[in-house]
Amino acid sequence: MPSHSPIRLLGTILTAALISACGDEGSSPIVPVEEPPISKDQFLSQDKVLSYFVAQSDAEKPDFAPAQMHREVIEEHESEEVKEVFWSLWHKANEKALGEIGFEGSERLIQLSLPQDEQMKVLCVPRAKKPATGYPLIIHLHGGGRYPNEPGPWTSTINEDEWRIHQAFCRTRYPEDPSYFVVPRMSDDRKGRWYFAPQVHIFKKVIKLGMLSGNIDPERIHVIGISEGGYGILRMGMFMPDYFSSIGVLAAAEELNGAEVNLRHLPFRMEVGENDFGYARNTYAYHWDDRMKELHAAYPNEYPHLVRIQKGRGHSINYFEGFPWMMEQRRKANPDRISYLYANIAPDYDDIHGRFSDGVYFIDFRGLKTSDRTDKMMFEVHKEGNTYDIKTQMLKGNISGKIALFIDRIERDKPVVVRLNGKTVHDRRVRATRGAIAESIALYGDPKRIYSSRVEIDL
Repeated sequence: MPSHSPIRLLGTILTAALISACGDEGSSPIVPVEEPPISKDQFLSQDKVLSYFVAQSDAEKPDFAPAQMHREVIEEHESEEVKEVFWSLWHKANEKALGEIGFEGSERLIQLSLPQDEQMKVLCVPRAKKPATGYPLIIHLHGGGRYPNEPGPWTSTINEDEWRIHQAFCRTRYPEDPSYFVVPRMSDDRKGRWYFAPQVHIFKKVIKLGMLSGNIDPERIHVIGISEGGYGILRMGMFMPDYFSSIGVLAAAEELNGAEVNLRHLPFRMEVGENDFGYARNTYAYHWDDRMKELHAAYPNEYPHLVRIQKGRGHSINYFEGFPWMMEQRRKANPDRISYLYANIAPDYDDIHGRFSDGVYFIDFRGLKTSDRTDKMMFEVHKEGNTYDIKTQMLKGNISGKIALFIDRIERDKPVVVRLNGKTVHDRRVRATRGAIAESIALYGDPKRIYSSRVEIDL
């Protein structure tokens, strides 16, 4: 009969305990052991971090940080210094793009390259003296639309004329207050939409560059769209609400589709003429008014909005009355409650035109897999101290994979608890890593959302 050493006996006891825990419904989850941290002398060099940032600077879908970086554990008191160093490396990775737009100096016309071999002409119009906190950024989207029979990308006289009108608006029709207007021209008149994948990519890039430049106030990023531009910002506002301080949807309204819940923290203004019967804009505007009032009544401190039906007006309305209200609004980048309908921004068009979100607020969606462009999943996330409650609901299709939460504003000496649909899926302290910092910078490009910890959750 073989003897049993204390070590073997301990192993037997631990194995039995693990088996018992796995079979005991309602017990604490078995938490996989994290990979051990690596010593600081093995941390990736700044040159390699810079190489990672360069590769992500114009990526349509930013890649994950090198796996090693998530084992590069740092003390919490070191994280602020690492954030500053990595933000400066991100700046260096984007130097060429910053040189093209800059967000300073006098008025100028630039041309930006988009995915799918598109080019976008953009007029940049600074107004008054830049404040110490930076200019408010105002992206101004013109009307017009889609003209598939045009011989070239910039041959529509309608889109060209609309662009010229918006240039004049930004030069002369708004108050002479500090502001930086970005007035793009439709990049391809034959496609004629502001919310297709290439356009979403370039607008997000422009916003990121503005925040990185130091010349734009990250708390004051606004978008105004008229007619076709209004449709564009309506969809973009619901798709990426975390980047905007306010949106102004003018002479445009489309059918509600459930994504209006995404506007929980985004000040939203819609103005439509009472007699704007085209595409049922006036009817849809009344529906929007009712729905936003309903949401605001249910959550009184959230869903800030103003829907105004301009009496006696048709498709031509007063475009300027809502501007002061918009300029009063500030961006909310890190809310404790998030409602987000994860869906394709353009499900009604071919796959090449649409895209799903890579991430919103502190949620990272890059680990999700969809089955069809019409898939939809509802996410509700509530943060309270160190506890994160996630509720999901599959509404259409099949979405699988994992999400990640970037962790911030917690007590570091206590566990972070994550519950998914009522079940505890994470219950332990989190460590600060250089990987989380690098990844949040590459994903969001936002000085208000640089996080030092990250938790992955399987759906």
